[in-house]
Amino acid sequence: MLLTVNGFDHYGAAAAGLLQDDFAAASLVSLSTANPRTGLRHARILGGFDNGLRYVAPEAVDTIGVGYAFFIPALPTNSSSLCLASIRDGDNDVIASIIVTSTGALKVTAGTGGSPALATGPICIVPGGYQHFEARVTSLAGVVSLEVRINGVTQLNAPGLAGGSSEEIAQIQIGTSGQGVFGFPAYLDVDDFFAWDATGSENNDFIGDKKAYTAFPTSDGADQDWAPSVGSDGFAMLDNAPPLDSTEYLSADFGGTGGDRSTFGIADFPAEIVSIAGVNVKTRIFKSDAGDAKATVGVISGASEDTGLEHALNISPRWFNDVFEADPATGLPWTLAAINAMQTALTRTE
Repeated sequence: MLLTVNGFDHYGAAAAGLLQDDFAAASLVSLSTANPRTGLRHARILGGFDNGLRYVAPEAVDTIGVGYAFFIPALPTNSSSLCLASIRDGDNDVIASIIVTSTGALKVTAGTGGSPALATGPICIVPGGYQHFEARVTSLAGVVSLEVRINGVTQLNAPGLAGGSSEEIAQIQIGTSGQGVFGFPAYLDVDDFFAWDATGSENNDFIGDKKAYTAFPTSDGADQDWAPSVGSDGFAMLDNAPPLDSTEYLSADFGGTGGDRSTFGIADFPAEIVSIAGVNVKTRIFKSDAGDAKATVGVISGASEDTGLEHALNISPRWFNDVFEADPATGLPWTLAAINAMQTALTRTE
């Protein structure tokens, strides 16, 4: 099941927004326009002890997959600093790490410290251009099995390794490994990030090289119960990057009846798209005071609608991720025509 998709375009330049999404840490990370692969921005990670992006899965799992495009200006000068994925448990203890060596080969280490290498692969990392990384990792009772693909080709396949932590996988760190700080390239650029687990019938194994396109609301749908803070257009409150939490927003009073609902059309996606793994609707919702408040997010395709889980809201702003892998009108993967005609729905349920 596809867990999340992130093109890093909806935060604007505010890297703090990463921490209000599904990243637990973004130390020495900026959202840069210098070198995006898709859209306007990408995440740029600088070197430093245990710095980088740390993605947190919705729940701990035995098997997880992670994929993204990455760019380095040079290879590391040692073989312990540049980590493409540090697989970690809920205590942030390292299960295993996938590291780029000073020659551009891959190696796998276990636990913090990570020496010696448990498995090695061929030279496959080239600086100066975007490459695609995707890994599938399983951790069961201290035994780790993983496969790593670069640009769709398996470069490392290592079953039955002795891992560090024996717990389930809860998070993934990208950047420095916690094993060293010297030798990290000047920066690591990351774009088109996604994660998946082994559940469900869709996107439960390698997805391949995909781009993460971001589209903002461009029109109001038939339902408009949520009130805009300024003007009369609801969609205009939602198309800001970064969000303007205090000045442009939609609000809904529950009033004991609930059901306040607004729908929105979104901008068309690029015509060159031929295959869609899924739709990730990212919605920034929060409540203004104490008391219970909940909301759902859905997608509308033709006469059919699919709704995500109910979200309990906090006073602090937070991004919620609702993933829709299939077109609700057909039950099949999304087509470009269907996704361009799709609307999103926001409903206050409590």
